[in-house]
Amino acid sequence: AVKSADLEVLKNEIVPPVTAEQNRLSLDEARAKAEQLRRTFELRRKADAADIRALEIQRDRALNAWKHARSNADKMRVVSPIDGMVVLKSTWKNGTMGEVQEGEEVRSGLGIMDVIDSSAMQVRARVNQADVSALRVGQGARITLDSYPARTFDGRLEQLSRIGAISTMSNRVRTFLAVFSIQGSDPHLMPDLAAAIDISGDRR
Repeated sequence: AVKSADLEVLKNEIVPPVTAEQNRLSLDEARAKAEQLRRTFELRRKADAADIRALEIQRDRALNAWKHARSNADKMRVVSPIDGMVVLKSTWKNGTMGEVQEGEEVRSGLGIMDVIDSSAMQVRARVNQADVSALRVGQGARITLDSYPARTFDGRLEQLSRIGAISTMSNRVRTFLAVFSIQGSDPHLMPDLAAAIDISGDRR
């Protein structure tokens, strides 16, 4: 429109004054409209750029929030260094002992579970002072679980304490801690089961 008006103005030397004035007015109007369109375009371009930048900021914030959530989720995943059986530990809460339940808060550093190597189960036993002299580390044993009396397991004496503890039955009697390993693995072997140990025909 501006170029067309410019051409009309160039004809002003050969047209009547009234027509020449109309041509100049048309030129001014065309230039004003062109300037208005240019300004509108610039405003829209800047507005679009601002909208794009706002969307980029929202995208970056969402990405950072996702990375933070993923990092927290990774920290909540605990990988055991060994294969084994997960056993929940009892903790003191609300005046009683019990296992931690989903949704409960626990203190930092408080153990809530153990991972037990089911292929290396052990039995801890208290041996009367009168029987200690008959025991030797490496000695074989037969172990029976009270919960499964029909099953027996081969065992071996791994440790025998050198210092005795006062018996719960009498202050004059000492008992010694003995640790027996159970050979092999079995799905019936679970922590905290009571067991009987037979060494050379004697039950301890």
